[in-house]
Amino acid sequence: MIYRRGDGAYQDLRKLKGKRVLVNKGDVLEEVAHNAGLDKEIIPMTNTAEGLVKLSEGKVDAVLCSREVAQYLIKRNNINNLDFSSLPVPPMK
Repeated sequence: MIYRRGDGAYQDLRKLKGKRVLVNKGDVLEEVAHNAGLDKEIIPMTNTAEGLVKLSEGKVDAVLCSREVAQYLIKRNNINNLDFSSLPVPPMK
């Protein structure tokens, strides 16, 4: 998970209750977020780079996506106010 530096590291998906969370539409993390009870918090996105910019600007509270993809996009777009939190992702059935 990616969040704005200074807003706190979320160590559990349930901590995102009441937050605005971007997730790539159709991504396995969208299902994980729904399974964690984040139905009202999820905002589907289709462009991770744009989602990270929105997060950086304070328009959303977190982005759920691949750490590797986020690292690449953050570096490419010279975003310097985001951090990562590792969340345990349960195996999918």
